[in-house]
Amino acid sequence: MIVAKTVAVTVGILTATGLLKWYTGRRIEAVRWFERAATVLLSLVVLYIIFGIAVFFINPLYAISHFVEEGNLYVDPLKVDFWASFPSYADILWKVHELNREWITLAAKLFIMWSNIPRVSSIGYGLRDVTGWSRGQLGVITSLFLNLYAFISEVYVFRESILVFGVILFVADRLRGMGAVLIAFYIFLALVVPMISAYAESMYNKAPKIVWGGWSTEQWVHISDKLADSAYVFTRALMRTVILLGLGSALCAAFARALGGVGVYVRL
Repeated sequence: MIVAKTVAVTVGILTATGLLKWYTGRRIEAVRWFERAATVLLSLVVLYIIFGIAVFFINPLYAISHFVEEGNLYVDPLKVDFWASFPSYADILWKVHELNREWITLAAKLFIMWSNIPRVSSIGYGLRDVTGWSRGQLGVITSLFLNLYAFISEVYVFRESILVFGVILFVADRLRGMGAVLIAFYIFLALVVPMISAYAESMYNKAPKIVWGGWSTEQWVHISDKLADSAYVFTRALMRTVILLGLGSALCAAFARALGGVGVYVRL
């Protein structure tokens, strides 16, 4: 693994420099170089402990399956892809976005249809007024979950780079703060995204669905109730997402600072 090789090269260079200074008589400086090499190794041990704990919190099934398949109690935590399921999580958020968008589109189509029929155009305007609040709420929900979908899909592409650079920078002597930020961000998303998508999926299953391709009297006549029900359900998912992002962001910032970095926040 590139991380192990980088750490080995770093420790080798620091140790070799320390030995050179030791044999040239500058032993105080040599001790400092030896301390830096020891610090790199200690930092790597700390990372293994952190990621080892994270494996059993974030992806316990991986550890269990590894033990069953390999018959080995040891799991290299730095080789575990904590973001492996992100594409499926993104698909769930996309489904939520699409369902809300379709309800908004259906309401707009009904408004246009009724408002252009002579003598009954007031039905269309009444529909617009009655569903105004629910369409507005669904618009906010649609935008949020679309942005979350795009964010998770894009950040998934860089998952290996974030992890590798985070570990390498963390074990470096003077770049630990930058590495701490990347590691905190990596673990933070691995914890929060599954919880957001799981709750969003449960709300999606409870939400009313649209029947396309035919005349659904119950759906068209009770369009305001359907929109309201959808808004009620997904508003809970919206609030849960905001709470999880807020709490997770605070924990991410605290964790990054504890590792020697700066606070990282995710704001809506």
